[in-house]
Amino acid sequence: ADVLAAQLGLPSPLPAAALRRLAQGKGPDGREDEWLCLDPVRLNFADGASEKIEWRLSGAHQALNAAGTAAVARFFGIAPAVIARGLAATTLPGMRMARSEIGGVTYVNDAYNANPGSMAASFRLLAESTDRAKLVLLVGDMLELGAGELAEHAGILKLAGSALEGARIIAVGPRFGKLAGEFPGVTFVGDAEAARAVLAAAVHPGDPVFLKASRSIGLEKALPAC
Repeated sequence: ADVLAAQLGLPSPLPAAALRRLAQGKGPDGREDEWLCLDPVRLNFADGASEKIEWRLSGAHQALNAAGTAAVARFFGIAPAVIARGLAATTLPGMRMARSEIGGVTYVNDAYNANPGSMAASFRLLAESTDRAKLVLLVGDMLELGAGELAEHAGILKLAGSALEGARIIAVGPRFGKLAGEFPGVTFVGDAEAARAVLAAAVHPGDPVFLKASRSIGLEKALPAC
């Protein structure tokens, strides 16, 4: 954080809100919309260089990723204009915040992979950018967490319940299933195929649906056919 702050001319330790504007933008219809950020933003470096970029990724965590990338690149002597062009060309691979509209419902498929940290970052984004009363959150098991996996899954459900109060939460997989008696407000489903019917019954036109899980859960199978 100190190197990042020095390169970007920010105070140290780096304040969480310092780069928040990178994560904010307006959608094509002019509303504040953090699902997809289209507005140009500016990177200001400690040496006085300043470059406008078109930043198209969502969330404060992605803003920090961009700032960290810029700081490291500048440290190694890459010109600010080159950094700006590289950031502007950034795209995400499949099932990373992949947005689709089906039957009037907005689905954001971020189910390429998941861990407790990335789940928490997603919840922060959703809390700031969606109507929680309409949100349907579909989360699947997180793998390779070791002996503490049950506690990690419980922590994610607790965080979802507090950060996204009012959202409909569907938890998919055997690890989440072990917690069924502890979270009465959550719908528990055995696998992604079974979750498809549960999800179809839960959504209405105008709802946003967010999916996230470890890759082997195959949570995209819960999506309706296009």
